[in-house]
Amino acid sequence: MTIANAELVSFKTESLGVAELRQFPRMPMKRAKGQLKKQALLANYTVVTILDVSRSGVGVLAAKRFVLGERVKLKIGYKVIIGTVVYSFQLLGKRECRMGIEFESMLTMSDMLSMGASGKYAFS
Repeated sequence: MTIANAELVSFKTESLGVAELRQFPRMPMKRAKGQLKKQALLANYTVVTILDVSRSGVGVLAAKRFVLGERVKLKIGYKVIIGTVVYSFQLLGKRECRMGIEFESMLTMSDMLSMGASGKYAFS
């Protein structure tokens, strides 16, 4: 993502209000599940909760923490996506980690629509 192409997008969750530079808007997900694993031969999948998704990345909650810069494989429905962990921290007082994963290739409009995105998100 280049700063020249990014636009300022504000979002607000229950616990956090942040203004961010994002190239594509996020689509909040409600209790969507996925599976995440290191991109390694003998790695096992970990069940994750999908918090939000955009054409270029996804936010997840997982019981296992992945290292920044680690290449991962994510299954969301029928789609298998390769990405890199770009954000990772453990939630205070919980056994869950919040992570951001940037996709190697952007999701298509049909991928976004199949995940339940409205046209507002899929075509932006």
